[in-house]
Amino acid sequence: MTLPLEPTRIGAFSFTILTNAVLVAVALPVVLAIRNAAAGRIAPVMFVGWPVSWEQVPETHGRLLETPTGLSRGGLDLDALRMYLRWRGLSLAQLRDAPERYRDPATLPDEPNPPTDGAVTADVDLRGDGGALEGAETETAATAAADSQGAPAVDDPWGAEAFLDDIEGSAYGTTPEALRDGLEVLHENETVWISPGTPFLVPIFAGLVIALIYGDLLLGTLL
Repeated sequence: MTLPLEPTRIGAFSFTILTNAVLVAVALPVVLAIRNAAAGRIAPVMFVGWPVSWEQVPETHGRLLETPTGLSRGGLDLDALRMYLRWRGLSLAQLRDAPERYRDPATLPDEPNPPTDGAVTADVDLRGDGGALEGAETETAATAAADSQGAPAVDDPWGAEAFLDDIEGSAYGTTPEALRDGLEVLHENETVWISPGTPFLVPIFAGLVIALIYGDLLLGTLL
């Protein structure tokens, strides 16, 4: 047997790899939808993501597909979330344990940590616990100024604007509103929908393997 099974008719092996990669990338949403449908997860975002436990979020690349008002393609970038948590010296578990405390910007650290680039593999040595006020019974400005429904009355919930103003550059285009919405979702929900952050290098590698074994997937299918 001679490989590839379907040699390219164009004569450019690199172009064969590219067209194969594009077809793989186009097929990924279909695979995601089939996987979600098989598990009974029917939702408008089933073609672009899947649900994960909140505990997996700190170690996952991608984008949150939820806001407080429901499912959305414009949710918080998870790299930006890691930048924020590292800047505060705070874990997602700590934030979920005391959301009212950490929603108050008075708990922001006096000397924030470097936010890094948000990568899961970033080497970080964090200080503090997110700037929590000392004493378990200490009342924050948020709880002291809560309205009759218990909603904290603060100018910059979660210190989102202070974070984005303090770091160099932008956190992947994240706005204070997007960061706040993402934190509101993550501190309440046990499971959240995310869009996987799949680099194009993955389809390129798949396209290379297909090109070496099968050949030109596009022309081999059409002709």
